[in-house]
Amino acid sequence: MEKLDGVTYYTKEELVTGLKSVIARSNRRAIDALLTVYRNQTFEEQTVSETIEDNGIGFNGTDAKFCTSIAQQYLDGRKLTVNQENSLRKVMQKYARQLITQSIDLGKIKCKCRGKYYW
Repeated sequence: MEKLDGVTYYTKEELVTGLKSVIARSNRRAIDALLTVYRNQTFEEQTVSETIEDNGIGFNGTDAKFCTSIAQQYLDGRKLTVNQENSLRKVMQKYARQLITQSIDLGKIKCKCRGKYYW
């Protein structure tokens, strides 16, 4: 994922809130978030559209079927409907913390002096 509106965030919570806001406003960012979380699912979870491992990574049990279906539809080159896009923007906000944590762990977001985070 790219920069969050070019803003410096001072806490991880501000990062999470900022990402939620971006996902809520942007179909592109919601799809980016969807595909990132989808790729973190195990192959078996992707195949059966369910959450199998309780590891804090990937979709929760409630969202797994819907999100996997949307990810596969998108990856197959099929356009999402307006209703699917609206639902996706709402659902993907709850994965902001997972995405931020992963980005920090991978070094995509760095904490520089005095707790300021930079994308």
